[in-house]
Amino acid sequence: MIDAFSKVFDYWASGGLLLIPIGIVSFLIWIYFLGIHQYLKTIITSPHNLVELPRIEHEMTILSALVIAAPLLGLLGTVLGMTTTFRAVSQQSADTTNMVAGGISQALITTQLGLVSAIPGVFGLAYLRHMYRQLKIKIDILEKHLFLATHKFGVKT
Repeated sequence: MIDAFSKVFDYWASGGLLLIPIGIVSFLIWIYFLGIHQYLKTIITSPHNLVELPRIEHEMTILSALVIAAPLLGLLGTVLGMTTTFRAVSQQSADTTNMVAGGISQALITTQLGLVSAIPGVFGLAYLRHMYRQLKIKIDILEKHLFLATHKFGVKT
């Protein structure tokens, strides 16, 4: 078990310091996704707290930005890793091979984790947008029914 953690830590460390913001963004993607999903599920089953819809729109915008940021951070890691690789190639030292390998490793790992963070976020965001559209359709139908009912019985709005 400790050996497995050691391998994961070594893999994480070879990706460089940029994996910390990628990890934070990934964590925030899941926190926002789960929070919005829970709220939309609650509203769809019991639409009594509709005043919070603008807040949900705002949180979905934040979630969209996080989903977009994850692969961009991975791309930044690729650029930094390749810069390290090119710097190592330009130096004539005994440690050139290890420096090249480290730069390529950093480039690939940050790209991989940026994409691994973003891909579920893209699908989750699409699912949340679908749920939100369904909720908006239900609200529109209820508004039309309320309008028709009030006009049928002569209630002035």
